[in-house]
Amino acid sequence: MVGSRIRGVRSVALMSGTLLLGSAFATPAGAAPAQGQGHSVGHGFNFVNDASYILDMRSAGLETEADIPAATYQDYGYSEVNLSHDLGERLGQCHSYAALYWMGQYVEEAVLGFGAAPPDAGSVSGGYHNPVYSRSDYPNLSAGNSLSDRHPGIVNYFPPGQEITPLPAQGTPLRIQSHCDNDINGHANGDAVDVSGTVDEVGSTTASEVNRVTGVYTSTARAYVTGIKGAGGVNTISSMMQVTQKPNAQPLVTYRMSLFNSGTGSTDTGLNGRSFVFVGRDVPANELTDQFNSQAKTLTVAASAIGPFGFQILAPQTGTEPSTEAGTTGLHYITAPAVGGEAGFNARNGTIGQKQYSRFGSVTFTGVNGEQPGS
Repeated sequence: MVGSRIRGVRSVALMSGTLLLGSAFATPAGAAPAQGQGHSVGHGFNFVNDASYILDMRSAGLETEADIPAATYQDYGYSEVNLSHDLGERLGQCHSYAALYWMGQYVEEAVLGFGAAPPDAGSVSGGYHNPVYSRSDYPNLSAGNSLSDRHPGIVNYFPPGQEITPLPAQGTPLRIQSHCDNDINGHANGDAVDVSGTVDEVGSTTASEVNRVTGVYTSTARAYVTGIKGAGGVNTISSMMQVTQKPNAQPLVTYRMSLFNSGTGSTDTGLNGRSFVFVGRDVPANELTDQFNSQAKTLTVAASAIGPFGFQILAPQTGTEPSTEAGTTGLHYITAPAVGGEAGFNARNGTIGQKQYSRFGSVTFTGVNGEQPGS
């Protein structure tokens, strides 16, 4: 399982609800984490012999989920960074991804494409290739140019599957970029303007790093959506989350979620009508739910429906997976607080998934750093 994205860890003790919160977000989202960042796990840490981790951060301006019949998700304005390392290996692995839309690894690569393509699989010619998708892997396991790195472009569906034309995705209306600087550091951006006549802007940024000296993981992600058509005064939704984790320790979570409702005529920070900002800083993962709920007791008005879609504030979800098929234990699952509701893209009107469940400002961490039980 090392080197692949972690998906669908739903058999965890999730906290559900439509509540909210409050403290201060530390590092600006999108900024590359600094080495060390004030953490230390002692002088005895050895990356080759002690580092054992699978760490994944995924974010999207809009994430939809439809039960048809299995729960499947789709991300819009998507970015993701996956870092992993096996004991005894000199290098770790970095995989970064970005896309205007992403229908999930199994749908994109296995169902629509001609099978999944790991970094060392060689060329997979022909088949479906997402035209607005970017991918970067490190290290390159192929001789010469990487066969798995991707950039937005139109690819011939028929063998040999050569690129017909690249798509400009370095600015407006698309900014879709992913890059692994090395085996322990990656970042990605997935941003778009005027998407399908549904939103004015949607996007996300994810940056992740493992400190080779201390083993500390730091990842920061931001997801946002602005100008939601048909949502009344709901103008901007933004969610940021930073996860730091020492080896064999609980992750610490810092987050900031905001919603601006132009219908209230106010942009004050804090709960004001239904425009608000909620934040928490360095909260241990196993205390996140209680900390959130203690703050939410004073903010019950914000739990009511917002706008014509019935948007509601979703509490952060946390949990752990006792073990995986790969033998990994203590797999943490953390989602940042977000705004949820029923909404779909215009293209789905009158079809399955038209009123699918949606999360606006979706940020999700899944992973384990070391072999600790996730308690």
